[in-house]
Amino acid sequence: RETDITIALPPSLLRSLPAFHLRPHPRQQKHSHFPHLVVQTSARSRQHLRIAIMSLLPTKTKDAVDALGLIPHPEGGFFLETFRSGSVPMTSRGHTNFDVEVPSKDLVETDRKTRPDGDTRRNALTSIYWVPTIESPMLKIVVQVSDHVRLYHGGQPFRHLLYDPSTKTIEEKVLGPDVQNGHQLQISVKGGTWVCGRLHDHAILNEYEYCILAEVFGLGFDVCDFKWVTQEMVSSCSNEVQEKLQEFVNTDVEVVQTSEQTREDFDKYYND
Repeated sequence: RETDITIALPPSLLRSLPAFHLRPHPRQQKHSHFPHLVVQTSARSRQHLRIAIMSLLPTKTKDAVDALGLIPHPEGGFFLETFRSGSVPMTSRGHTNFDVEVPSKDLVETDRKTRPDGDTRRNALTSIYWVPTIESPMLKIVVQVSDHVRLYHGGQPFRHLLYDPSTKTIEEKVLGPDVQNGHQLQISVKGGTWVCGRLHDHAILNEYEYCILAEVFGLGFDVCDFKWVTQEMVSSCSNEVQEKLQEFVNTDVEVVQTSEQTREDFDKYYND
């Protein structure tokens, strides 16, 4: 006797359950988008469960990159700008776009003086996909001027370290789906916070070669509002903070970069 059920688990998890015996279902439905397996709960049981295994995200990095149209990201992994107020995403190459649909809505005046041209306006909102991978699993320490929200979309979890220089406090937060074990689906990051992290080991999700996160910035991202945190900056912290952050220092950057240097670094990725 057969019963149809659908469960949202990757195939590797089901194969790891010793109580189940799995084999391809002989009458795989041609219209189905997912593989079907037969589960026999015991050797003597004649009852079978036909399971449609939903693994909607591809497990391979290349497949995810191709499907989402991602490009390499300066911070590692891959990315795609998905929204910029009043603009076609990606066309301003990470800069504020001033040629917007409704300037009164899409542009916001600020007191920021980080752009070489001196323009203090920023797009109201931006968002991106960011995809760290097993080949590039780490986010080196960065600091952004704008508040932003980081959201988990799938794949492996990602462990963040967040250091607030104003309060000299550091905390760890994991973006991932396992909310009953401390994961969060989104975290908010105050402007000026040092952010770093890496892919986080998880027994069930390790078959994925990447993590998909979203970053939503308000005010919108501008490359001139971005900075790497240097070794000198980390060395000024307490020993406890230094110990936690040291592995995440970008050793290719010895001094705080100018806005023009940051712009040139980002432009290389769009040019490639």
